[in-house]
Amino acid sequence: MSLAEHKALVRAVFERIVNDQDLELADRIIAAEYVDHSAASGSVAKGPASLRDFVARQRAAYPDAHVVVEDMMAEEDRVAARISMTGTPASGRPVRFRGTVWWRIAEGRVVERWGAAFAREEV
Repeated sequence: MSLAEHKALVRAVFERIVNDQDLELADRIIAAEYVDHSAASGSVAKGPASLRDFVARQRAAYPDAHVVVEDMMAEEDRVAARISMTGTPASGRPVRFRGTVWWRIAEGRVVERWGAAFAREEV
């Protein structure tokens, strides 16, 4: 795969799986051996179920969550995405998170994820 294809794969995770909640797509683009190195304790550790679990937890906390990819960079088998996510928690006061997420791609699928510390601000 080209670097542009790697970036398109990661963009699909944010836009189609997270934003559009197309959870079936996870089975096609997330490898069975996928590991989220930043997963919350108690979450599913591997495979597409791990990403589906992440999206479910995010939606439970922020039902209107929406991610915007601000920047992306790719090199070899890695893609870095600087993102912002807006959403409204139970408090009813909208918030925005900003951060960077790193991904590793192998054989046309996402195999690893690392999330950096995110800044939270009220919007």
